[in-house]
Amino acid sequence: MTLLDMARQLEGDSSFDSHGNFVEEPTPATEVNAHGVDITDDDLPENLQPKPDHDTRDHEGFELTPPPDPSQPHKINDAAAALRFIMAGNAYFTVRSIKTGTRYTYRVSRAKNDNPRYANSGETFFVALLTGPQNETDYSYMGIIRNREFRTTGKSRYNERTLPVQAFRWVLGWLQRDAFPPQTELWHEGRCGRCGRKLTVPESIEAGIGPECAGRKL
Repeated sequence: MTLLDMARQLEGDSSFDSHGNFVEEPTPATEVNAHGVDITDDDLPENLQPKPDHDTRDHEGFELTPPPDPSQPHKINDAAAALRFIMAGNAYFTVRSIKTGTRYTYRVSRAKNDNPRYANSGETFFVALLTGPQNETDYSYMGIIRNREFRTTGKSRYNERTLPVQAFRWVLGWLQRDAFPPQTELWHEGRCGRCGRKLTVPESIEAGIGPECAGRKL
């Protein structure tokens, strides 16, 4: 054995046996299919592919998505669903212009039936605009919806020329024609537009109304 062979053996070189003879490392066996083509992971059937650390598809192969977070804002894209949500009786929502980024947050609440002032005037809704930091209480009265028509009144802090009034009337008019206003987004806070409870069912979050309230006449 030469000094070089001894040095390699002392360093633990696996290419030499205990007698100092060079050992050629075997070439890993290659799997081939019936046609003699190498098999790689990409060639394996889907049910034999290496699985990720966690399942990303259900048993039918559909991609799994995380459940919606009720605490996050949610967008309504359907005109009928948006109108139903706004007129549900206790709706908080934000309208945003995609073009300019301008946004307004409104509350639309149904007038109580036991108020004699509105008993014979048809279904009435109060419209208010968020004007302070508390998004559940800092609202200023803007006008009413009666017989599907929105208008300001003598007690309104805003006149017909103010932008929040014009924006609300524009959005409502589009939705009443069963069309979503162009270049506009409508967001809600994950609460039922009628009872105010947090929504957890994906379909309810998308519509803005819980399953029980959706089954009632609005």
